[in-house]
Amino acid sequence: MMDIRYKKLNEIAIRERYRQSMPLFEALSLNEIPFVVHKGAPLSRLIYGNPFHRISGDIDLLIPREHIDETIQTFVANGFRQGAGADFSHGTHTSDNAILQRYSQSTMSVCMP
Repeated sequence: MMDIRYKKLNEIAIRERYRQSMPLFEALSLNEIPFVVHKGAPLSRLIYGNPFHRISGDIDLLIPREHIDETIQTFVANGFRQGAGADFSHGTHTSDNAILQRYSQSTMSVCMP
């Protein structure tokens, strides 16, 4: 069982992560880039009825492979940057920040602004 203080910190972190990501989600939609937020808080809400029930350290997005280049441009235009030690051109690295996940299951990390 999580300590009540830890639960509250987890909730604050999740809320802030999604608050900071909303402009990106809006930009992806405006650019007609299909995406799905998957796992994390949405799954926790579906299964437990509470998006903060489980610990979450990132936001996982599924993006169709054919939209990866546009997605990278949208991330960069919205202040996100590639995670340490990773390269946008390869899309095979992960970190504990926002994660852009290709349908092929390879991932690349994107640090929040």
